[in-house]
Amino acid sequence: MIGAGASVLMESILGASDDSVKDSWREHFERLAGDIVAFPGAAGLIAAVRRRGDKAVLATSSPSALVDLHLRALGITRHDVDAVTSDDDVEVAKPNPDVFCAAVAAVDGAADCALVVGDSVWDMKAAKRASLNAIGVRSGGTHAVDLRRAGASVVYEDVAQVLRCWTEEARGMGPGRRG
Repeated sequence: MIGAGASVLMESILGASDDSVKDSWREHFERLAGDIVAFPGAAGLIAAVRRRGDKAVLATSSPSALVDLHLRALGITRHDVDAVTSDDDVEVAKPNPDVFCAAVAAVDGAADCALVVGDSVWDMKAAKRASLNAIGVRSGGTHAVDLRRAGASVVYEDVAQVLRCWTEEARGMGPGRRG
């Protein structure tokens, strides 16, 4: 269930969403916020995407109130991405594609030009349901076979490897970019 939205997780375990469980999780998450560490290469990948003139959108199943904690862990601010979409922007969390559809819409993008980088089966399933190309990264602990089965066009060990490949291919086509 890693990568699924809180409501999806609670539905599968409890059979229903429970605000008291969400509130408790959030309290614990906020206490641990100082321990959040970004995946190596994540901020660099965002910067590389933007240097190429492409749009970088953070699309998360987290509540918008927690997005700044994620950005702080990355060492960036909302000004360093073109848009942010969160569970507050959608009715249903991943694997429903709405958060990715909202991300594409936030930058007036087109699905055939968008690329999702995600570390969970839920990311890949949501991208596939939104007709978006997706790159899987094993940083979240998900096996490459599972990421591919869920819809990843390619799987890298981590975000730093995506950045290295993106930088190497920047002279031509970046990973997953369609010409």
